[in-house]
Amino acid sequence: RDPKLGDRLLAELSSILLNSDSPKPLLTALLNGANDRGLPADLAYLDLLRDAENPTPLRTKALEILLQTENPHQAQAIAIALASDAAELRRLAASDLATRDLETLLEIAQGPESPTENPATTPLLNILTRQPDPRADPWLARLVGALEDDRLSSDKRLDVVLAAEASTDPELQFRIQRYKAGFEDSGRLGWKRLAAEGGAAESGRQVYEEHVAAQCVRCHNAGGADAQVGPLLNGVGQRLDRLELL
Repeated sequence: RDPKLGDRLLAELSSILLNSDSPKPLLTALLNGANDRGLPADLAYLDLLRDAENPTPLRTKALEILLQTENPHQAQAIAIALASDAAELRRLAASDLATRDLETLLEIAQGPESPTENPATTPLLNILTRQPDPRADPWLARLVGALEDDRLSSDKRLDVVLAAEASTDPELQFRIQRYKAGFEDSGRLGWKRLAAEGGAAESGRQVYEEHVAAQCVRCHNAGGADAQVGPLLNGVGQRLDRLELL
């Protein structure tokens, strides 16, 4: 009955609920509603993200909501997150940027930080594995050099191998094949033992549940009580180490 009061409550409610345990879909819907009404709710989220005194989980939630909604402050939010001391914010911003602007992501990856610390390294390598881009070959060549000299952190090695294999640069392909050949005396796994380092639990869950070729869920159960053809995977991470899992 009172549109002005409704607008004020909608703008304020978005900010208040962000500080609570409210689910992200509800927060996203509220912010979309506020944006549809031309209300400045997204500015409140931006302020929460900008304030380094706020807890990182709260700032991360604010960034996630800003990136998931149509608003004019996404570029500013990404810039704030990339400049943050919080690694989680930098990773989230770089991953989102990877879907929007490869050139900017490459520029960030070429910054002064080491590949291990640079938030753009993993998102960019993941993109290059699927979509090789000659613009990234010089940067990728430096990472291959660090790999060959054993100067690259173990959690980045597999990503570099896969990205270099996908590259259209013959020199990179030759160097990475030579690197892989060095694992011939490493047992049955060979170079694939690199997969025992790094990784992300959420990515693994998506492979388990959704990968078309792997079809893990057709044979295994990892949480329910349904009978399956393969062994039950509950707690398998406590029973086997990473190499045994491979």
